Amino acid sequence: MPQTFVACPLDRYVRWLQQWARNGGRITHVYDYPYDRANFLLAVADFRLGGECGSRARPIVVPGRVRFLGGDLGHCNLYFEADATGDAHGSLWVPVYSDPMFAAVPGYTEAVEAAREQGQRWQAHMARERAERDALAADSDLTAHIESERDWA
Repeated sequence: MPQTFVACPLDRYVRWLQQWARNGGRITHVYDYPYDRANFLLAVADFRLGGECGSRARPIVVPGRVRFLGGDLGHCNLYFEADATGDAHGSLWVPVYSDPMFAAVPGYTEAVEAAREQGQRWQAHMARERAERDALAADSDLTAHIESERDWA
């Protein structure tokens, strides 16, 4: 049986991403792990999808000579080399990874900084939430009970 997909080399996705960014696309996610863990595939023959979700979903780079024959995308994302413009076929999730090669992508520095700021805002939000919950719980009967149990230990 001929292969329909092979592992997509890092440089192939980075080339797509650079073109996409030059066409006005933006990085949507910044991950602190290497590209290889994302299991990108390269389509080497025409293909269809069947709504794969979760661990069965894959990001797929699609060369210009290969056709997506349709089907439900599920959680798969398609990156069309012939149209690196973030088209409607699922290029709305456009991540970068911890590999140094991604630093050459236009918008990389801004995306990393935005992700860092978002993380800091999230941590501050969670700290406020935790403080509010702790303040509410301080007067509860359950907290008094738990604290009295700690005193016995």
